[in-house]
Amino acid sequence: MKQYVQLMNGMLSKKRLILAGIALLLFLLAFGVYTRSILRILMFIIGLSVFIGGVFSGRYFFKYGKPDWLRHFEFVLRNHWQHIKTFNWQKHLGRKASKANIPYYLIIGSPASSNTALLHELGRSAKKVTCQTAKETCSYDQWYLNERVLFDIPGSMLYNDENWLWFISELKKTKIKSRLKGMTLVISAESLSQEVNLQETILRQLNRFYEALHIKLPINLVITHCDSIEGFYSFIDSVNIESRKKVFGVIFAQHQCISSQLNQWIEQIYEGLYAALVKQLSLQRPNKTKAELLQFPQHFRQLSEALLEFVERLCQDSIYQEKIYLGGVYLTGQNSDAQSESYFVQELMSKQLFNQNLQVEPSYKRKKIKKWTHRSQLALVILMILSGFGSLISTYLTHATLLNNGKKLAESGLKALENPIDSFDLSELQPIAAHVFNLRHFKENQSSYQTLGISQVQSQLEVYDKILAKGLNLVYQGVKHKVMKDLQAYHEQWIRGNKEANSIIRGSYYTQFKLYLMLNYPQHIELDFASEAFASNWQAIRGNHSKQTHSKAILRSLSQTYLEYLKQLNLKERKQFATPNRALISIARQDLKTDSSVMNVFAEIEKQFKKTLGSLNAEALFGEEGVTLWQVNYRLPKFYSLNSYKKVIRPAFIKHARYDAKHDWVIHAPLHQLIQNEPQTIQSIHDKNGAQKMLNELNTLYFQNYEKEWSKFVSALKYTPIQFYEEAAQQLTLLEQEAGPFLKLFQTIHANFALKAFLPKEEQIPLPNYVKQKMNTWFEMTQTNLNSNSMLGPYLKQLSALQQETERLAIGQGLGQAAEQYVVHLLTGNGQETELYKTSMLVEKMMNRVSDVSVRKAMRNVLLSPVRTCYQALINETMRELQSEWKSKVLTTFKEQLASNFPFNHAGQDANLGLFINFFQPQDGVLSTFKQRLQPLVRREGGRYISRDWLGVSIPFSTAFLNHLAALDRLTQALFPNGKNDLTWRFSVYPIPISGVKEILLVSNGQSYPYRNGPQEWVSFNWPSSDMVDHESFIRITQSNNEVLMTREFIGPWGLFHLMHTAVRHSKQERGYRFQWILNHEGHSKMVQLVLANKNEIDPFELLLFNPLKLEESIT
Repeated sequence: MKQYVQLMNGMLSKKRLILAGIALLLFLLAFGVYTRSILRILMFIIGLSVFIGGVFSGRYFFKYGKPDWLRHFEFVLRNHWQHIKTFNWQKHLGRKASKANIPYYLIIGSPASSNTALLHELGRSAKKVTCQTAKETCSYDQWYLNERVLFDIPGSMLYNDENWLWFISELKKTKIKSRLKGMTLVISAESLSQEVNLQETILRQLNRFYEALHIKLPINLVITHCDSIEGFYSFIDSVNIESRKKVFGVIFAQHQCISSQLNQWIEQIYEGLYAALVKQLSLQRPNKTKAELLQFPQHFRQLSEALLEFVERLCQDSIYQEKIYLGGVYLTGQNSDAQSESYFVQELMSKQLFNQNLQVEPSYKRKKIKKWTHRSQLALVILMILSGFGSLISTYLTHATLLNNGKKLAESGLKALENPIDSFDLSELQPIAAHVFNLRHFKENQSSYQTLGISQVQSQLEVYDKILAKGLNLVYQGVKHKVMKDLQAYHEQWIRGNKEANSIIRGSYYTQFKLYLMLNYPQHIELDFASEAFASNWQAIRGNHSKQTHSKAILRSLSQTYLEYLKQLNLKERKQFATPNRALISIARQDLKTDSSVMNVFAEIEKQFKKTLGSLNAEALFGEEGVTLWQVNYRLPKFYSLNSYKKVIRPAFIKHARYDAKHDWVIHAPLHQLIQNEPQTIQSIHDKNGAQKMLNELNTLYFQNYEKEWSKFVSALKYTPIQFYEEAAQQLTLLEQEAGPFLKLFQTIHANFALKAFLPKEEQIPLPNYVKQKMNTWFEMTQTNLNSNSMLGPYLKQLSALQQETERLAIGQGLGQAAEQYVVHLLTGNGQETELYKTSMLVEKMMNRVSDVSVRKAMRNVLLSPVRTCYQALINETMRELQSEWKSKVLTTFKEQLASNFPFNHAGQDANLGLFINFFQPQDGVLSTFKQRLQPLVRREGGRYISRDWLGVSIPFSTAFLNHLAALDRLTQALFPNGKNDLTWRFSVYPIPISGVKEILLVSNGQSYPYRNGPQEWVSFNWPSSDMVDHESFIRITQSNNEVLMTREFIGPWGLFHLMHTAVRHSKQERGYRFQWILNHEGHSKMVQLVLANKNEIDPFELLLFNPLKLEESIT
């Protein structure tokens, strides 16, 4: 256009030629629109333009030679020509085309219509995805099939106008309108007769759908819950299963009366029902069933009439809404539950609903628009011709248009200024800010011909700047107040925190303090930094006080425009903003002051780019296969990577070093200079030595943190757990490959620790030796060249041996027992010949050569991770074997023989004493046999069991199971005190005297103790009796006045425990338990008390009497 303006102002013949060319171009375009051949005309214009361009280009090259840009283009084309030839265009374009051909269908139902249950008939091939928003009521499901996608919209959304409009807007956002092929409207049979406003609701929502998307979808009406009709099941019993799967409905022929077609179909069905009814009644059935059969046609008639009325009202013509495009009506039954039997659903869902070849029609409004569009094409041709010539004149009036647009903006801005900051409407102020920006940067952003005649920009800019400043001064005060509060809060944290905690908040503290100084001294504003910080604080204020939400981009644009205005103020205008809190500035400077300004600058840069850059992509670290093999528990910031350093971090370091070389004005500049001096008088941008020194210090800080962050990341890496040992060999095969995920990780680390790739050689020299040594250690250890890395080769060779052993063990017989034996050998120190042990020792040997502690810790974790994972897989197989043994041998035996009997079940029969002894005996008992198997896997400390571990991986016995093992040990030791299979429980009895009682007699298993109110003493008893005879156990008292006997007795070896169980109260004493009984005789009662104490240290009362033993179902 610049050349065009020059031609217009200069040579007359060329001017006529250009005008004739433009007129010809507009004529061709208009002719193409009118003849509906716009594509051909455009191709003709493009071809003609290419021909003319080629002629003039050849003439130019012949006269002046090839320009530099063309030579550069040829060079780039030659370098990339091989990639262009081998790129598979058909593959990518074909993939997009296949996605574009997938049809979409909508499933809409009224509440309780069970439209979702219909979709369950599609089987397992359908995958369901729920689309949920922050608002709970706005959600729908997407069902993905092989050749189509279904939208399942709940009935609550159809009945809610707001949610329905939200769904329509979501459809418009997804841009799938061209792929929508149909809609299924699901309504229950009850809704047809019970809901009065059903038709109005559906018509209203469908009309909104048509108006928004401008298309009419073919609608299939599905009536569910037809089985609710009385007599349905009695009538349908005679129908075979295959018939129940077929479609029960009618397909409408287009351009014919839908009501008459539906009525004709209903009459046919009704006649068929009466014909079938005669056959049904001839069969032998109960009278009740026959009565239901007689009533079923009448009930079906009622449903048919309701359906016919619904369809007539749905398809009636109206000038106020679109006519419904109804494709068919279908009846189904019993599909509310996905597990229950359905009627007339299977073929309907699989073959009928989504396989109809019905065309989607444009809406009536769209047809009308298309018609008028065609009529207006002739007028458009004339308008295009006139506008083409008018555009030549309008280029000279651009400045007038721009300035005139500001009048209404000024009026709206003045109205917006009446609101306080918490309700400040940015929608009114944003256009003014955009207008100010256009005025301020008009000549830079526009072509030269559009700036002709500009003479009033500066005067207009002053007016709008004042309007904008008047409004944003309110925001300025609010942001300034927030920054002051933040500085006070940071100071309090700084006082309470330690050095590490303060280093975390230093970046935020320094950023807010720098912004605070810039707001008080606007001439020091750095637009990029200040605009972002000002917008962030403004957004925080609006988030706390306003319900309006605006994007960060709008706030940043307004902030930048306002800060540009503040920056260009003169000295007198700047003084009104200089209202700093000197005490606050002094405190902040004292907190942030360091020996050099590097730490603050680095903290500012780190805070800024950590947020914007995010974290490193896992696929870039491990490769495609490694993403699933490694677990990342620590996200590595992209700030600490070679690519980010070269593109973003280093330029930021150089920029800050250039301006802050002499000193950091935020910390060191006197306040009286800040208000009077310009930035360049404070910042030394020509101090190259100081800049280089600061750059070196920034690099030192960066690489110190760089190594720490990578060490944290590598230390947190874990190999993905393997549930089944058969998978371990496959995973190890991937690890040992040269292009596998393990070496991919090493390559990534190696590339990101190549110091020569970060810095030129002359800038590496000032770095401290320990920094260079750490970087070099990582660099050398992660070399993937086996000739250069003396550790990687033996490690991969050992991994190969481990893979072979794993594969051999996995395909062998009895994997669970073999895995258990393998684990036992490792835990007991006898696994020196195993490959897991050899691999672990090789890693330890290699890590002993590394002197740096952090590197050794991180690399040891990575190299041992496959070993730990394989060992964990062995443990999983072992635990499955032990769980099976526990369940089949111990748990099942206990449940079948003891759990339902007394004393473990107080309501059951007495347990067989022989079975009890066989289960608990310490030698060859059921329980002791299993515990002997667990001995290598657990160890006992202080009366409790603890799982053993190897390489930090412990056997995953549950705490409850280990506690039960300890409790079982205590019970066994109490009942079998000598460690033999002789069941002997020794206890003592101590009587409590009772007034009015002459004698208390306790008899247990052939042993007795009569107490006659004499001196009390402890008397020993044994349980059970040595002869194993079913003796009786009882307690009896004799009253002193009338010789009345009161007795409570039980027969059998468990009689003593029955006797203790029937006590009305028991309490723990210093020695033993005190039991209380109440004995009754002819309306008289007497309380008896005895103290029973175990003679051993271990007490069996708890597990046998008070809280009967219950074994854990699972050992994990």
